[in-house]
Amino acid sequence: MKLQVALQKIFNDMRLLSEKTDNRIQWSGMPDLTGLGDLSYRTFSISKILAANPIIDGIQETSWAPLETIEMNKLGGITKNMTDFQVEDITTALADKSTLVRSGASKEEIKAQDLVIKATGQKFEVVDETSFSASDDTKFTTPDDTKPKEEVKKISGAFMSMQRQFSQRFLPDGTLARPLTLADQKTIAGNSECGG
Repeated sequence: MKLQVALQKIFNDMRLLSEKTDNRIQWSGMPDLTGLGDLSYRTFSISKILAANPIIDGIQETSWAPLETIEMNKLGGITKNMTDFQVEDITTALADKSTLVRSGASKEEIKAQDLVIKATGQKFEVVDETSFSASDDTKFTTPDDTKPKEEVKKISGAFMSMQRQFSQRFLPDGTLARPLTLADQKTIAGNSECGG
């Protein structure tokens, strides 16, 4: 039951990160997670969820580590003096690139999207995060507040721990690496009786 709860938390964190960043953050090996419900994790295998890594603005990451220090506006070339229209154009173009990478698009398609992104007017300068309008809900921190970063570190640490445990228990094809013990069988039987 603990594994199921942890898996649901990881999946929901992934889903919420996608939603909060307007799909600029997506996940390798997964479909578009925006709009899915809390229990949608049940439709994916454990190995698929644990193998998923972030795709941030069309860049495939190899771990969750970049999420610990990410500044979405700065990364996307979004500055405080941009209009909402400019921010939306940049955000949409970057999300589209993440979608292309997630879906395995060709290099030509991705290069074409890079041209679209370039035309949006991104500006890369030092950003004063405290000056953004209240509509900027892609910030993961506020001045002197490290709690969101700590939460991502906890999620990342828990995720990596689950990956290690999974790797020890399952083979690459998702089958058990060792036979079920009597305790495992009782746990499974107990969970299925509880509807889990």
